[in-house]
Amino acid sequence: MPKKYASGIKLIKRKNKFWMIPLVLITLCVITLLSSGISSLIKYGNISVFGNLSKTGSYELFALSLGTFEFESQAVELASTASVQGAGAYVYAHDNVFDVIGCIYSIEDEALSVAKNMQSYSCKVIKLTYPKLSYQYKDLDKTQIVSIKDGVEYLKTLYKNMYDNIMQLDKKEISNIACSNSFNYYKSVAKTHVSNIMKLRNESSDVRLTQIVNSYIKIVDSLDNCVTQLLQSNNYGFVTKHTLCEICIYTLQMYTTIK
Repeated sequence: MPKKYASGIKLIKRKNKFWMIPLVLITLCVITLLSSGISSLIKYGNISVFGNLSKTGSYELFALSLGTFEFESQAVELASTASVQGAGAYVYAHDNVFDVIGCIYSIEDEALSVAKNMQSYSCKVIKLTYPKLSYQYKDLDKTQIVSIKDGVEYLKTLYKNMYDNIMQLDKKEISNIACSNSFNYYKSVAKTHVSNIMKLRNESSDVRLTQIVNSYIKIVDSLDNCVTQLLQSNNYGFVTKHTLCEICIYTLQMYTTIK
């Protein structure tokens, strides 16, 4: 730095020493507040930013239907064929019809793109809407409610992690053993959440906790079966996608029951 410029800085410091200190303190406070807000947003998401512990927003997933039928036997027949080709082949009963679900996506355009490229099926995309939930439990304290909310919110993370593993397995980026190990870990986390909620169920008269527990037990069983099948079957696409679809529907049923 040129001496003239450096001496100029020293001169400014001497002349403004009284107002420079408050200015520095104000700047540090602003930086601290901003970084605190950003870290909260990264760690907890939008819910914590607004400070609303009692509610969480709705979200959507998009199911790729390979065919819609009036009778379950027809859907099962198509599912049998689709499963051999590595599709999820999950028979989804809703609104008096039966859809054979190939996979479930978080992005609608992705589901539509896959549907467009599958010429051998009568494909369409079904929107699965997970409603806004309320976490108001009068007989539980804040810490207990956080535990329930964490358990329910984990199912979003479970979907994302499973989907990522399935895509990696399809591309042969990971082995069936690695995928099985990952799913086994997700199962252990799910079991921890359901165990926590089961304890709270004994302390609350709210029937929603029983409904959450019942759904979670189905999800854990589904993961357990998938872990085993990944080591016994060569049809990894069907095994993993079917499990993903099954868990998404169990979660949807839970959401619509406890909203």
